[in-house]
Amino acid sequence: MRLRNVAWAIGVLLILLANASADSNGPAERSPADRALEAERVDQIPLSMADHNAIVTRILVITKDCAFRSNTRDIRRRNVNRLGFLQDLPYVGAAFGPTPRQKDFSPANQIGLVYLNEATLYVDLRPLGGTAAIDRAQLTALAEGPAGTASPPFALDSSMPPLSGLSVVNRDFQFLIPPAYFSAMSLPGKVCAKDALADLAPLGTLFDKPVGTVHLTNGLVNLLIRPSILATD
Repeated sequence: MRLRNVAWAIGVLLILLANASADSNGPAERSPADRALEAERVDQIPLSMADHNAIVTRILVITKDCAFRSNTRDIRRRNVNRLGFLQDLPYVGAAFGPTPRQKDFSPANQIGLVYLNEATLYVDLRPLGGTAAIDRAQLTALAEGPAGTASPPFALDSSMPPLSGLSVVNRDFQFLIPPAYFSAMSLPGKVCAKDALADLAPLGTLFDKPVGTVHLTNGLVNLLIRPSILATD
């Protein structure tokens, strides 16, 4: 009984310390449902990268079958102080929502690369790019053009179940985008279908270097934008 009381006391202390740390670095939590979410919108704060910062307003995910676009207007950031080991502790862990772990970003589950152009993050989830021509005008058409009338579910492959969403993890914050926020896109003259975008050359041919890697865990697409508290260059 005494050990249990000590465990509870330690748990309460850890929760108080975690809350104090979060409150000193951002606004208070709004409700248990969105624990660790701060009041700032993702499209109003800079994403810190190795050599510069950028405010991301759009994310474009390209699979071999289709492209999916979401804005960040209604997305709130999560406090990085909530990322860590506390959720693994007995009794205490239940007070913390699920957050990414180091193992979620291992080379074994890497499925793509992330590139940045102005305010758009481009996510290439095609393991092998084709040899057809690709230029920035095509990427602009996907990032800025109107969404199609048909909207396939946000998935890696037309034969696979829909993804559970997309997570961006950076040194300063994390944010989550649910699948309902993504609209299906296609290049002019094309429609989303099996292997519709598989012949496009890898996006890396248009960029100097990637700004992060993509990892798949339990149906969630995780973008690790370096530098990050979970992994470094």
